[in-house]
Amino acid sequence: MTMLRQNKFRAGRAMLLSAIGVLVLNSGACRRGSRSQEENKISAVSVTAERASPVVTRLPGAEYDIWPSGYVQAYQIQKRTSRRFSIEQQEAGAASWGDKLWVDGKEVSDFVYDFKSHKEYDVRSKIGKLGKRVEVKARSMSKQIEKTLALEVFDDFPNMAVEQLTYLNLGTADIRLDRIQAQRHRLDASIVVVSGQRNAFWSFHGASMEAERDAVFPIPIGFSQRNVMASPVAVKGELGSVGGGVPVVALWTATLGLAIGHVEPLSQAVAFPVHTFPDGVVETYMEVEPGARLKSHEQYSTPRSFVATYTGDYFEPLSLYAQVMSRQGSPPAKPGSAAYGAEWVARADDAGAAPAQIAARIPQLKALNVRWVTLAGKWFGASGDWQPRGETFSAEAIQELVTGLHRQGILAGLSWTPLAVEDGEAGRKSGGARVAKDHPEWLVLDKSGHHARTGHNLAALCPAVPEVQEYIKQAVVRFIQTWGFDGLRLEDVYTVPDCHNPAHHHKSPQDSQRAIAEVHKQILLTVKSLRPEGAVTIASGGTPPNFAWLPYVNKVETGGPAGSPQVRHGIKMYKALLGPAAAVSANTIEGTGSREDLGGEFASTVGLGAVVGARFNRSAGADDAGYKKWLKIYNDLMLSQGEFQNLYVTGFDDPEGYVIQQHEKTYFAFFASQPDKPWKGELDLRGLKRGRFRVFDYANGKELGTVTSPRLRIAVQFTGYLLLEVSPQQ
Repeated sequence: MTMLRQNKFRAGRAMLLSAIGVLVLNSGACRRGSRSQEENKISAVSVTAERASPVVTRLPGAEYDIWPSGYVQAYQIQKRTSRRFSIEQQEAGAASWGDKLWVDGKEVSDFVYDFKSHKEYDVRSKIGKLGKRVEVKARSMSKQIEKTLALEVFDDFPNMAVEQLTYLNLGTADIRLDRIQAQRHRLDASIVVVSGQRNAFWSFHGASMEAERDAVFPIPIGFSQRNVMASPVAVKGELGSVGGGVPVVALWTATLGLAIGHVEPLSQAVAFPVHTFPDGVVETYMEVEPGARLKSHEQYSTPRSFVATYTGDYFEPLSLYAQVMSRQGSPPAKPGSAAYGAEWVARADDAGAAPAQIAARIPQLKALNVRWVTLAGKWFGASGDWQPRGETFSAEAIQELVTGLHRQGILAGLSWTPLAVEDGEAGRKSGGARVAKDHPEWLVLDKSGHHARTGHNLAALCPAVPEVQEYIKQAVVRFIQTWGFDGLRLEDVYTVPDCHNPAHHHKSPQDSQRAIAEVHKQILLTVKSLRPEGAVTIASGGTPPNFAWLPYVNKVETGGPAGSPQVRHGIKMYKALLGPAAAVSANTIEGTGSREDLGGEFASTVGLGAVVGARFNRSAGADDAGYKKWLKIYNDLMLSQGEFQNLYVTGFDDPEGYVIQQHEKTYFAFFASQPDKPWKGELDLRGLKRGRFRVFDYANGKELGTVTSPRLRIAVQFTGYLLLEVSPQQ
């Protein structure tokens, strides 16, 4: 169980007013003795309450009301008029939409909050140096449990409120906490959408699920999805399981959105279910299953969750979440210039990808200015040992290939799955990896004492074991220092199962998941120590990444088995999480298995500022005219190093729009919702400053005319996509 840590807050005087009216405190700075100016700034957050009304926490731009059941409703405040807006239904009458608790198999529903004795503190933390913490207590007489709802709001992040629930056993008998639902919200799009349906939201779901399932989509009637985080998630097919995820769920309309998630630095086995009621109202919340037994006067605290309100789409809350996590010690790694080089991924299990055949393609690759060649697929004998297999992929042949690439100025990458290991079980013909035989004590065990299964139905090395961490580090040294590779591509990396191996002496079975970050941190540090410009890439298919390892890669790869829209949604997700100039590879060219969408895939990559990647050996090859055209455009413009700007709302702007700022030029990418039908109309070129601008279709080499402020719109007709370069004119 997790105990509530004692925080050091400066106590403030609770303000009990007779109305819900608020007092906004002026932020400023003053000097008191030897205290610094920063320490004496006053928070702009104000708190008001009375017995029969909600506790209102307000600051410029946002408001958070705690209703009688503990329901926290978020509002966005319009600066010009001070009007507040929310897409949440307001709790009224006998409704009880707040948090829920199940103890010893039954729901405890008789908690009563005491708003009169709420407490207010100044709060300083890694998230923000200025803010307020509000605590409201409730008590269940049937179970003798005291609950404390703590809400923290920071001046630096006015659109986010952080919540934590703490349960204290006041009785004399032990109790078991079965399930907790916190951060519950009921959303109704019709509040802000005229004549709209209640479920008229687009959504982002951070759970890692099937690669073919796009994480961004509109919410239908009858929808239900659990969104499990951190733990493995079973999927159909050879992959077997995925898992991990970004602990955020977001829903939005054209004008207003709401997101929830958690802000704990370590992985947490939680879920963020989203479902619709028959009337179309959408509900979401954070669910935890502690399974913890509390003795008398012991307490349990939930992971810190958040609610955020925003204008825009999922980019906004993901960017906000990334900023908060960065402040808590998880900033994204910075990519070197080499990470932006165009890449060819050669799979060892594809025809034409033996070392000698790859070497024969080097002149073509050099002519196309391909910067990386990454060896993927079954180049190894057994997962876990990561040693070359057979004569075709011998250590000597691999090293000769790397040397040949280096002679031509091409960097070499190697693909592997660090913690996966073949154990000779689960119906595999292989006898298993040597590491599994020599060190069975390193493996993750399930509750029954058997090898727990991970992706591709493989066993897993436990990342919390120090010897495993050193073993992985030495493998990296072999790949980079001995074999000469310049970077690593971590493929099909998601999460690991709970570990019940008694030899590991875990405090919790989830220690295995919480140690993933340390393994990936060591991989990145080792690569960078041997190759300062080296790239560590994660490839997790089309699913959202595991945020635990995301800060320890300097390049990411998004897939799109469901087609080009999934590619674009993935690129936008990573630009939000890692920064507007993040090195995001869309290594999906021909990933759908069809060449009909080749132009759309390249346009989705180049137009959104992603790094071009391809698998030429699956069809026509590197001499194909399409590859030549798009690789030249990519290398000439290098939009992947530009700044991604979120100026169009996914799901509500038609056509779908994206913006990249590169020096003094602005690049727009538009995609029709029906790619096989012509789109005709006026495009709103957002983000441009005052002046006159030249508009150029850089994919087709066509001049489209000029636009002049204040009317920065242009009439066009296109099919599928349109890529524009807009430059200022004197």
